[in-house]
Parts: sequence; C-alpha cells; structure tokens
Amino acid sequence: MNTNFDFNDLFVFDMANNHQGSVEHGRRIVREVAAVARANGVRAALKFQFRELDTFLHPAHLASSPNKHVARFLSTRLRDEEFETLTEDVRQSGLVTMCTPFDEPSVNRIVEIDFDLVKVASSSATDWPLLERIADCNKPVVFSTGGLAW
Repeated sequence: MNTNFDFNDLFVFDMANNHQGSVEHGRRIVREVAAVARANGVRAALKFQFRELDTFLHPAHLASSPNKHVARFLSTRLRDEEFETLTEDVRQSGLVTMCTPFDEPSVNRIVEIDFDLVKVASSSATDWPLLERIADCNKPVVFSTGGLAW
C-alpha cells in the first residue's frame, strides 16, 4: 500500500451529489472551494463519490423507487468524462483529489482517473470485497468510522 501521503492538516470538502448532475455547476463548486481554501491557507481535498448505478441499484428500482436516494443518484449521474473534467479542475486548482467508492467497479474508476486518495465510508466498513479491492489499488486511504453502530 502507498504510505507516502501526508494526511496532516488536510481538510476535506465533500462534493458528493452537490454538482446536481451539472458539470458547469460542479466546476463552479471546485473554483469556489479552492478560493476559500486559498484565502484561509487551508490544505484541502475535494471528495467525490462513485457508484456504478446500473449494478449498485437493484434493477426494480431503476425505473422508479420509493427510496428518495435512488432518484437523487439517478438525477445527478455524470459520465466518466465529466468526472475526469471535474477531477482535472480540482488538480489545477491546487486541491487534493479524493473519492469514496461504494462498489468495486468504482474503485477501478478511481484508479483510472488517478485520484490521490480513497475514502472508505463507514457504511462500507464490513464490505470485504470492496475493502479488498481498495487495498489492492495502492492508494492512500481514509477510513471513516463515524457512522458505525459498534
């Protein structure tokens, strides 16, 4: 595993689905977050979230679902090229790139786009196939435990 990353004094901003499915809105968020970080002398990462929606969501929920999160995931879906554009903007702005994968194909995308850091969500703390794939990707990892019940 890559252990060369300095985590000291790193502040993490979370993009998640805040781009609202719009690359231009996402690019504006990147610019504004970078400006805030620079103005305050903060070393910062901007974190994305990846889900391979066609396999992450049960097929019965792709057309419609009572779960409000499904509609949000589908309405904010971006193509790989769009995430690459946003990630390059993050790099050019001087921020660290970071991403939370929620499935193994998303780890592959993180490697392909070459994010600096991987973050494990506390909800994935016992997802051994995902954790093993993350361990194999040779990226520095932040592991969240805040949402664990034990």
